[in-house]
Amino acid sequence: MLVRPVYGESMSPLEELVQAASGDTVSVSTLLRKLKVVAARLGSVQLAEWVDHELKGYPGDAELPDYRAARPAEVKGTFTGYGGSRMTNALIPGSLFPTGWEKLFEVSFAQSIAEIETLAATTSSVLTLTWPADVIAVVNGLIKRSELTLYEHMYVQEAGRVMTPSVFIAIVDTVRTRILDLALSIQEVEPLAGEPDHAVGDPARIERTVMNFLGPIGNVAVASSDFQQQSIVVDPGDRPALLESLAKLGVDGDLLSQLGAALDEDERASPPHEKGMGPRVKAWIGDVAAKSLGAAGKGLTNVATDVVAKVVGQYLGLP
Repeated sequence: MLVRPVYGESMSPLEELVQAASGDTVSVSTLLRKLKVVAARLGSVQLAEWVDHELKGYPGDAELPDYRAARPAEVKGTFTGYGGSRMTNALIPGSLFPTGWEKLFEVSFAQSIAEIETLAATTSSVLTLTWPADVIAVVNGLIKRSELTLYEHMYVQEAGRVMTPSVFIAIVDTVRTRILDLALSIQEVEPLAGEPDHAVGDPARIERTVMNFLGPIGNVAVASSDFQQQSIVVDPGDRPALLESLAKLGVDGDLLSQLGAALDEDERASPPHEKGMGPRVKAWIGDVAAKSLGAAGKGLTNVATDVVAKVVGQYLGLP
């Protein structure tokens, strides 16, 4: 009789993640800390960065993933006027405001996942992100100068963007599902990933698997089963950086050797001052495209072939 290992005792780190993420009893913060260990042992910079951002919150210069990105929010406020008149929960239409005020009518979520989990667990039916006092002062200044009219002869006492806890519940659920998907996909490629002292057999494939689920980051796509992005910059003439970047994209050793030969031949055949992609390099890129068509899951995708051309173009100093 097959006896399954007891959770947490003899399971691999990835299997622990799969079991824990499949339910909802383990907090997402705890799951991310377990995934942080796996990321460190895999040597995956992209995965480690995503985990850190989720655990600590996204810094101001970081691009938010789609499930945290800015979205429109309803704004309501309390107004006071002459003779003690008062309005509560009055809708404030963003369309009445001048250009440049859009951010006051949208909400994004850069907080740590622990804060998001706390907000998701609140018993309140409505949550409000209040406008700062100085913003309200500026709005009332516009009203006083007749540059803005919301409710006639009334000024804003307080205002804020309103939302329900379901917004935060959705973020928590998305991160939990993403952790589960990542663990299952990495497990398929590298079953022992995350084990102490385990040597990763195919780091490039692991990174492609990670990027398949982390989505767009940076400005240049990497090879994967879908169109994904990763920041890759190669300085003109930097041959080692070119070959290293292409290896990360999934170009195998034979193709890299052929590229080196093609570059050398084109350089010998062209005047030193002439810039451009020579015929041998163009033919090499054609070979990459041809190989990619018959190597699904092993080599490059059609989209990534275009990226290879762009990276080679960087090396050649092309615009």
